[in-house]
Amino acid sequence: LRSELLQLTPNLLTYSASISAAGATGGHWTQALHIGNRARQTLRSLDTVIHNAMISAVEKASFQWPQAFQIYSNLRPSTVTCNALLSACENARAWERAFVTVDVLQ
Repeated sequence: LRSELLQLTPNLLTYSASISAAGATGGHWTQALHIGNRARQTLRSLDTVIHNAMISAVEKASFQWPQAFQIYSNLRPSTVTCNALLSACENARAWERAFVTVDVLQ
């Protein structure tokens, strides 16, 4: 089974699931970003789902909200993106940034 797993080629779905799993508690947000950067190198372009998974991983790490906005700068935001960015601000108690974000996204 292990040799079969090693032969699999990662795709958007597997990368997204891996990022979400790594960032599930916020304790492994750096690993989630590493997986996202690996996906960028492998796939050449990332979709909104992977970016959102990366933002959500960072959002769970409370005071890493600047990282969330750095990731956001690479995409056109969806409703999920906006919610994850606002959650990152909330977790870090960065209310001023949340208000600015709402103004910019409207």
